[in-house]
Amino acid sequence: MARRHGVLGRGALAGAVAGTVVVLWFLAIDLLRGLPLRTPTFLAGALFGAEPGGVGIGRIVAYTALHYALFILLGIAMAALLRRVALGAGFFIGIVVGFLLFDIMFYVSVAVTGTNVVLRLGWPAVLAGSVLAGIALVATLRMTGVAPPVSVRTLVSEHPVIRDGVAAGLIGAAVVAAWFLLFDLAFRRAFFTPAALGSAIFYGATGPAQVDISIATVLGYTVLHVFAFVIAGLVSAAFFAGAERYPPMILGFILVLTAAGAYLFGTIVLFGIWILEVVGAWVVAIGGILGMASIIAYLWHEHPRVILRIFQGGPLERPR
Repeated sequence: MARRHGVLGRGALAGAVAGTVVVLWFLAIDLLRGLPLRTPTFLAGALFGAEPGGVGIGRIVAYTALHYALFILLGIAMAALLRRVALGAGFFIGIVVGFLLFDIMFYVSVAVTGTNVVLRLGWPAVLAGSVLAGIALVATLRMTGVAPPVSVRTLVSEHPVIRDGVAAGLIGAAVVAAWFLLFDLAFRRAFFTPAALGSAIFYGATGPAQVDISIATVLGYTVLHVFAFVIAGLVSAAFFAGAERYPPMILGFILVLTAAGAYLFGTIVLFGIWILEVVGAWVVAIGGILGMASIIAYLWHEHPRVILRIFQGGPLERPR
């Protein structure tokens, strides 16, 4: 019984920490925009069916209490789950929990309020806050002894796909960032391209006059930029590792690569087609090509047998 209460208490603590991380994250965003308490005011209004101007401190406090209650329940559930399955509490488990939080917020907000809260707050900000909360929750459970820790070194040594994927993604992100910086220095203002992309994503900018070349905008976009390339690197590394045993998997990688390119342009068009007109579609295209080429080059270096077997032909070893 005491052990059970210990898990419940530590789970509640982890949930409270995660909830506080989300509060501080959106407070920082609101302060950067010069609109303190904009996020809790909007969420309280959506929850209680009130206009933003009619949301008083009482409703904000009620919303905040509900916010912490839900996170505490989540923390208790995660503590029980990790203890039940004896799963190590690692960094990547925190990211998974963060994505789960993002999905829950989207579906629950639409079902309860009828408002797409994720879209109104800006999905990149909601996703980043959710991931930070997930990492904080799992880290607290690890520090309080609910689940055994899993070091990054152990994770990387036991899972080379993760090592190769993260390295390839970081290289690809750096190459694209360097390309945009060189182009901006030569033809525009420094950091104009990431600022334009960040302004469209975070602030809904509809033209070059609304581009905010600031540390917050550029840094916010850069975080998304690196995160997207790390995901691309992990997917690419998984395909290359599989292709060592079954080379036709590289064809699947080519299909995924093509779809990713189409998704990139589709995302830019969704948030602001003016970016392609101002920055130049060919600039964005070359940046994407350079990024993926650098990922492939790194993985080719780490998995030379894949390319050799594809060009040499011969019988294929099927996966067991």
